[in-house]
Amino acid sequence: MHACRMIMVVCALALWIGSASATPGTLHDMSEVGAAIRACWTPALPAKGAFVTLLFSFTRDGMLGGPPQVTASNVPGGAEERHRLAGSALAALEHCTPLHLAAALADNIAGLAFTMQFVAERSGSR
Repeated sequence: MHACRMIMVVCALALWIGSASATPGTLHDMSEVGAAIRACWTPALPAKGAFVTLLFSFTRDGMLGGPPQVTASNVPGGAEERHRLAGSALAALEHCTPLHLAAALADNIAGLAFTMQFVAERSGSR
């Protein structure tokens, strides 16, 4: 019985450590917010220098304050390529939120509009 409890505790601890390491830390400034969002992004196109700029806002709890808008893009090819790159940037925002914002940052940025440029940095597929 004692060994069974010990195994359960070890399993619970392993699950807790795994979930804690998968959860991003608290973000304290906008450079950390940008880095966290960029870490979630996998460009849909391999074209170096292709970019899309999104306009968005956050709520105090780190959620998006509404649907992000594409404000600019420069993507080689046609509408399909632009749509794919914009879709990958929008997906990054969706997958990264809610962000874990420090209370002071959340109070300062809630409801403000931000733009972020997503730039494909290298050639070749990711």
